[in-house]
Amino acid sequence: ISISEPLSASSSVSVSGAVSAPGPSPAPPPRRRPRGRRLLAASTGAGLGLAAVFVGGALIVGLPSGPGTPIDATSPRLAGAGAVPESRRAARLSDRSQAAGTVPGAGSAETDSTETDSAAERLARTRTRIEAAETRLKDTLSELDRLAARLRDATKETGAAEARRDAARDAAKRAEADFAQLQDRIAEAELRLDALDRRLDEGDADRLTGLQATAAAPTPKPRPDPAPAPAPATSPLELDAAPPDPRVAQRQYRHALGSTDLLDIAIAYSRAAVNGQSRAAYYLGQIYEVGDGVERDIDTARQWYRIAAAEVAAAQVRLEDLPEAPADPDRATARPLASSRSDGVIELVWQGSGPFVVELAAEPGPPAARFATALTAARLTLPAHPSLLWWRIRAGRSAPTEWQRIDPR
Repeated sequence: ISISEPLSASSSVSVSGAVSAPGPSPAPPPRRRPRGRRLLAASTGAGLGLAAVFVGGALIVGLPSGPGTPIDATSPRLAGAGAVPESRRAARLSDRSQAAGTVPGAGSAETDSTETDSAAERLARTRTRIEAAETRLKDTLSELDRLAARLRDATKETGAAEARRDAARDAAKRAEADFAQLQDRIAEAELRLDALDRRLDEGDADRLTGLQATAAAPTPKPRPDPAPAPAPATSPLELDAAPPDPRVAQRQYRHALGSTDLLDIAIAYSRAAVNGQSRAAYYLGQIYEVGDGVERDIDTARQWYRIAAAEVAAAQVRLEDLPEAPADPDRATARPLASSRSDGVIELVWQGSGPFVVELAAEPGPPAARFATALTAARLTLPAHPSLLWWRIRAGRSAPTEWQRIDPR
């Protein structure tokens, strides 16, 4: 290919974007050139032609612009192409929107509507769940109230049942105690009947039953004239009752149950009574009421019944049945029966009709100590000094008995 002239510098890209083709040059006069020069010229022309093709293609396609570069209407365009009318651009945008199936702005509106509907549905479901939860809560509270009411009823019923159980236990304990006392009384009655039977067998007397066998009033004895008591040099010491000893009470009570001698029974019951055995005091009241082994005296029986009435109901019944009679100091009598001394404590037993005054001394003579009582027995605490070894009884206005030596136990 022979290129007569190189690409003219006047060939340029138009402002509108079209590439102007190089115009025909006037034919120069033929001139011979060397072969090497012709080849170089051909290569150079081909390279320039290729460059022109590339530049034209870039102009047709459009130069790339950086981000934010405004589109200029005066940018180079393909030669002969004019500006695209607004109607065509709008039509093309409408076509593309229809091809996409939406209209500009409609999608966001539909999305907002859909989201609003979804939020409303969620709010409605939440309200429904809240209402259901409130209903369940009310039901639960009602059930709790019912359970609390049942618990209160059950608690009241349990308390009532426990009270009934405690009352039943107390009643059972009382019944057991009453039964045990009944057994003791039966055993005591059997022992006393056996003792009476043995006494009657020994005396060859007719067989008698019960306490009525000894209920006859004793023959009154002549009363000696009271002798004036010598005035003591000093006032006697007032003694105090010693505290009871349950072991002595039980031992003397069992001794009385097993004895066959009526006087020995009366002494044993007396010592058991002053040591706190209420049933022994009750039996002493019976003994003095009927005169069983001792002289019959209603006032002395009344005094022993009063001691026993705190624990033995039958003693209170006997007290109500006894005739009321004031004590008569002029007919008071006393007779010593037994005495014992151990560990600074003495126990004295006598019979008679009171009131009584127990007098004690180191030697027979003026009394050094005394103790007043309405009963026929006493348990006294002896003082450390003086050593009191003798005792006697003064009943009412009667003369005192003879001095009796206190037996060591």
